[in-house]
Amino acid sequence: MPNGRRKGMSGHPENGYHPELYDFSEKKFYSLKADAEFLTGRSTSADIRLADMRYSRKQFRLYQEEGSWHLEPMSHNTSTFLNAKKITAARRLEHCDLIQVGKARFAFATRKDAALKQVIRGRNSHQKLPLAGVDKSEPPEAMTVLHNEGLTASRQTESIDHIIPLTGTLILGRDRQRANFTLPHAQVSRQHALIESGTDRCRITDMNSANGTYVNGKRISTPTVLEPGDRLDIGPYSLTFDGKSLLPQTRYDNVELACRNLNKVVRSNSGNGLTRILEDINIVIHPREFVCILGPSGSGKSTLLSALSARRPAEGSVRLNGEELYQNFEMFKRDIAVVPQKDIMHDHLKLSVALEYTAKLRLPPDLNQEEIDFAVSDMLERMGLSERSETKIKDLSGGQVKRASLANEIVSKPSLLFLDEVTSGLDDQTDSEMMKLFRQLADSGKTVVCVTHNLTYVPDTCHRVIVLTRGGKLAFIGSPREACEYFEVDRLGAIYEKMQTRSPEEWRQRFARDTRYTEGVLAHLDMTNGLRGKTSTESYKGSFSDTFIVFIRQFYLLTRRYSVIMRSDWKSLCMIMGQCSLVGLLIVLLFGDVSDKLLPLRNGNTAQIMFLMCISVLWFGCNNSAKEIVKERELFERERAVNVYATSYLGSKFLLLCSISMLQTALLFAIVAVGTSIEATTLTFLMLISLSVYGVTLGLLISSASQSTDMAVTTVPLVLIPQIILSGSIFEVEGAALVLSECFVGAYWGYGGLEASLPEGHILEYYDGWTFQGPLLVIGLHAFVFLTSALIVLLLTKSKEASYAKELEKWLFKGKAGLNQSLRVVTGAKK
Repeated sequence: MPNGRRKGMSGHPENGYHPELYDFSEKKFYSLKADAEFLTGRSTSADIRLADMRYSRKQFRLYQEEGSWHLEPMSHNTSTFLNAKKITAARRLEHCDLIQVGKARFAFATRKDAALKQVIRGRNSHQKLPLAGVDKSEPPEAMTVLHNEGLTASRQTESIDHIIPLTGTLILGRDRQRANFTLPHAQVSRQHALIESGTDRCRITDMNSANGTYVNGKRISTPTVLEPGDRLDIGPYSLTFDGKSLLPQTRYDNVELACRNLNKVVRSNSGNGLTRILEDINIVIHPREFVCILGPSGSGKSTLLSALSARRPAEGSVRLNGEELYQNFEMFKRDIAVVPQKDIMHDHLKLSVALEYTAKLRLPPDLNQEEIDFAVSDMLERMGLSERSETKIKDLSGGQVKRASLANEIVSKPSLLFLDEVTSGLDDQTDSEMMKLFRQLADSGKTVVCVTHNLTYVPDTCHRVIVLTRGGKLAFIGSPREACEYFEVDRLGAIYEKMQTRSPEEWRQRFARDTRYTEGVLAHLDMTNGLRGKTSTESYKGSFSDTFIVFIRQFYLLTRRYSVIMRSDWKSLCMIMGQCSLVGLLIVLLFGDVSDKLLPLRNGNTAQIMFLMCISVLWFGCNNSAKEIVKERELFERERAVNVYATSYLGSKFLLLCSISMLQTALLFAIVAVGTSIEATTLTFLMLISLSVYGVTLGLLISSASQSTDMAVTTVPLVLIPQIILSGSIFEVEGAALVLSECFVGAYWGYGGLEASLPEGHILEYYDGWTFQGPLLVIGLHAFVFLTSALIVLLLTKSKEASYAKELEKWLFKGKAGLNQSLRVVTGAKK
């Protein structure tokens, strides 16, 4: 395997034996040849490649100099230890020296003797090294806290794979300097949770962590007393309290997905009766497996994927490592990534910038810029996109966009990955590259579940396949080779034709008798059925201050991202500013200088100019914002399902769209005021500004309520034409029309406010009794109602993950009959 770079050094093997490096995890020797450098790290050119993201691309190297072999650490981020001592410079190696980086352990050997065999067998206990999670700044001695009153606990050799005794005070977190016990994952805050142990009780307190501390599936906001059997979840780590200590287990790159009796019923296309699209599905997907869901069209492949990922839950049970996914979705959602068939990224952002904002939104806020940059660059390298980091998403090829979408979802380091036909429409070579990439992700620790129609590369990349037949019936689970043998075909693609020879029910019953199903699936489900920990059904209610802090941070990041998107699309910005300039010039061309006209004519022209400016700025605001939410609805729903607040998202849109509309209004007002010499005042300008904000909020309401961009564009004139007709400028409104104008038409109040803002003697007789403050207040009230309504629509939009999961949790207690009735109601409402 060695393929390191050659240095041209000389060396002499001992007794003709070439030195070797023994890898404890792979249980194999690597030969160290003279005049050759041996590199270990994440780099693709490394002789031993370390897949874990915690390692550096170049972690350490072995080289020969003056007849001796030396170890040189090359990473500034992850420490290298030699015989349990951290090294910062090259060290000469001796026979049976032990090298460790995180969980990776190696032994250097110059000969094969009893001492080497003893090291390999682990009999030299005095040389025992700790596992990952140690403090990089000091020798690996200690991760478990002892007695300590002042949070300066002494440390002992202990790893996360061992029991954590609770005596005194313990801080759990990501920061090795500030936490007594390290949980090394990006979803864990630097100081995440505090555990205080007394003589009669043990209490845990969340330390304002970004992703929360969960006790029995419930996120805690106040100090909570632990009871024996309670389960703590911090990031991907689960720790069970036994009364005196914590028993740790990690979900990071260690997720088992299982479902039991999964059913899905929807209303039939004819509208008469119900159709079952999933029937009693039982599946077990083991950690680090790449599994493909196969089946003919209409067999429920995407439906099953949606149910397993909790995007659209079904009747039945879905479990992650034995815990109910639907009931604990809030706790598990950061461990799950879903890559849809449609690419949902901002086309005008550079790839590195898009990933940076995703990382900042999804990872804890206490990560510094250097850590964010490392996460982004590392993800780009893993996806093979480092050279395209400064390329806009819209300029990437189809395969590169798929890789970018994948990188965008896994930058937060989830352990369970769902892929919904992501290779559809790709050429043969790109399809091959993507399937190999998915396999690499599984080999690196992810549990990968994929729906695909292209079977060409499934046999070479997938560990197992799940075959569905029509009606959502399970026909087979096993390796691709076993699938061909089971269906008696010579290639995987021939399975679909073979399935036509029997009815779907026959295939289901046949596999139900197969030992791969009875022993490999059902027996495993029965064995793990009683392993569930405690689960709380109470909902989390965070403090207002914590929620407000998160809102402000997200609002800031989303506003910055939105501004970058706008600036990158400079052609659209130029057209937006050109609109108001063109309208202003046309008004000047039409009316000319009105200051030298007789007073009645001047007042009439001024009123007409005011009306045109009123409608123009209202149209500017409404037109600018009417497409901004609906065009990225899928992206918003995905981000909201992870952690983005609807208030932060809508607020960022509102702020920047108002800023642009105000600039348009200012430019229009300047051109018209100078070109026509109307007697406009500062109050006139303020009224126009308020109308532009009114237009923005109206457009945001349209955008949030529309199902497509075309629908939003069509709706804009439908709401603006009544504004023109009922504004009171074309003819006086009275009776029912007046009531409508006063209640719903902002242009009516805006035009009246503009007239009231003019100097005395220039106001039309109808508006003599009007004041400026009244219309301004009504317009502000209308804008507030529109903005609030837009927010309500966004909140009521069914989150494919969270809200469906909550509804299903309620249904689960109604029994099967109640569930079917609920399904009828829901499917009917959606229709």
